[in-house]
Amino acid sequence: PGVGVGPIRLGATPAEVRKILQAPHEIHERTYVYARGLSIHFREDDTVRAIYLSSGPDYARPVPFTARTAEGIGFGSSRVAVDAWLGAGMRVIPNAGARGVEIVEPAAGGILVTLYEGKVVELIVVPLKSQAAQPR
Repeated sequence: PGVGVGPIRLGATPAEVRKILQAPHEIHERTYVYARGLSIHFREDDTVRAIYLSSGPDYARPVPFTARTAEGIGFGSSRVAVDAWLGAGMRVIPNAGARGVEIVEPAAGGILVTLYEGKVVELIVVPLKSQAAQPR
């Protein structure tokens, strides 16, 4: 959380991402889309802003994804496990209009966890709040 996913780091350039992951399957504006639910979103200064690990467009039928945090949280982890990992400082982000969907994050930021009906379906690595507040 707040750093990256494997060798892909927040702040990396498109060239650095391509060197590691090769060319994306699709490009949508500032987002590289790779197979199996991996997307890399770039800021206007062409550095990685967020890394999305998603179970797919239909949360009720997630695609298999083995990604895990260092603490073992990954696709299919329960809300109880997420609560134990993030602790009392966890913040619930309102997600109006998406029945059964809940997004939570630690107080310090660094990761957003999307749950669908109490199970993890998406992990989004973002800067820590202390990093996001710093001018770039």
